[in-house]
Amino acid sequence: MWLYAASRLWQTAVPDDLDLPSINVHEWFTDKQLSDATSFERFLAINGLLAQIVLVVVLVLYARNWERFTKQSAAGRIGTGLLLGMLAFAVLGAGAVSAAIGANRAGGYLLLAGALLCFWIAWIKHRWIKEEEERGSR
Repeated sequence: MWLYAASRLWQTAVPDDLDLPSINVHEWFTDKQLSDATSFERFLAINGLLAQIVLVVVLVLYARNWERFTKQSAAGRIGTGLLLGMLAFAVLGAGAVSAAIGANRAGGYLLLAGALLCFWIAWIKHRWIKEEEERGSR
């Protein structure tokens, strides 16, 4: 249905002589509402930037440590590849969920908590891998 609607709308064009009315937003909204909207728009921009930073950090940590997971897996090449893919989705999913929760709230506290959760999970994973390496080298 969506593809059909998109294909029908794709062929339409906006007339060149379309005259849009001039709207004074101050007639419709109070100064407080406009200020709140501007503030929320700024929050969404910052939240999007922080979400991308969390994504890159999680990917870098995962990329630096993926070989350690392959050494500990006894599932063969295909099973290990599936394991690595599922772990990547889980780790990135935690970052995406935290960013989505933060974006749906007016305050940034949930975003901060979600980002800290992602960093905490990555840190726990990193510590676990180091402990496994230390046990293996003994």
